[in-house]
Amino acid sequence: MTWFLLALMLLALFVTLFVAVPIGGLVLLASPEARGACRRGFSRVAPVAAVLVLVVILLGGSLTVVRTTTVPRAAVVDSTQIGRHGELLQATSATSLESDLHGSHAEDDRRADSSASQITVFTGETAAGRIVTELPDWVAAPMDINHDADTELFVLQSARYASVEEADSELLGHVSPQVAAYLSADGIQIEPGRLTLDALRRAHVRLQRVVEQFDVEVGAFVEPVYRVTWQVSLRPAIRETLGADYRLAQRDQRLWQLGIAGGLLTLLFGTWAAYFRIDDHTGGRHRARLRAAAVAATIASSAVVFLA
Repeated sequence: MTWFLLALMLLALFVTLFVAVPIGGLVLLASPEARGACRRGFSRVAPVAAVLVLVVILLGGSLTVVRTTTVPRAAVVDSTQIGRHGELLQATSATSLESDLHGSHAEDDRRADSSASQITVFTGETAAGRIVTELPDWVAAPMDINHDADTELFVLQSARYASVEEADSELLGHVSPQVAAYLSADGIQIEPGRLTLDALRRAHVRLQRVVEQFDVEVGAFVEPVYRVTWQVSLRPAIRETLGADYRLAQRDQRLWQLGIAGGLLTLLFGTWAAYFRIDDHTGGRHRARLRAAAVAATIASSAVVFLA
């Protein structure tokens, strides 16, 4: 069904650009007999096109996206440092993690920078966090966490911001492409911009967050700044949740595209049919204005169908 609808959409585009537009231009220069024949032809085609669009939209209600099943390759990053401007400073993979565990500069930096005035841990199971006195092990030092070939686990840390929301927004910008890449291995194509923090939670993505609060002296005042660390675990179960949302969004988007393309194609045929009828009834007295209107409608319809 998917390939049938796509082929039908391409056919509508082909007819609009390479059949309707050239014929419309030639008709303007043709004899009255030729214009009469084209008028009758367009009058018959317009209702047929309208019925065809209606049938396509009704059939589109059962549109499903064919998803190929492949075994994704694990691209595990257990420790990733993100700079203040979003640049990737260092990524330690699980394969080389054990050998670099004791000599990692990232570990020294994290241990040296432990002067947070408050540390709050969010496990993802509840909206409320709990205040702790020490950073969890997976934040203070990288750990070699067991994983299988179909699961990815990585840790991301933000720069310091004036609010927790800003820090979360930075990390979300780095997590969303990795989630999209994880889903693309199973044939699910989702734009990273659509993966919000709430969407990840609804998809049961295991997300642990640690919020560190630091007190910074600004003149005579003390202002809090925040640094957030995420531990994200991607499991095959999220493909079902996000995959269902993806298929629903794709269905709606393609139905809109088909409806717009088919409706404009019908409008195109109807415009030329109306042109011939009005020109015939008025005896050609308003032919110049009718030609300009028909050509403008043809160009606009062709452009919108092409962009759709």
